[in-house]
Amino acid sequence: MGTGLVAAFACVFLTAMVAYFLLTGGEAQLEDSPREAELRALRERKRTIYDNLRDLHFEFLAGKLGEEDYRRGRGALEQEAAQVTRKMEGRA
Repeated sequence: MGTGLVAAFACVFLTAMVAYFLLTGGEAQLEDSPREAELRALRERKRTIYDNLRDLHFEFLAGKLGEEDYRRGRGALEQEAAQVTRKMEGRA
């Protein structure tokens, strides 16, 4: 490789590093702690449960589910949401 090509590569690399530093505010991207990772997963699970509750309610209103199936499904999802909430609060 010629010295010009090495110099060009070095300039591009340094420019990219400076841009990254400026765009991230100079903060290093640190790994989440195990608890933060767990909380993120629990929040995602809770969102999924609430999405499922919404879908279940829609299916019931559309006449695709009987009342007993709706109540059973809703109860199970609500219990799961309560368990996730307890875990998020550190009580489970």
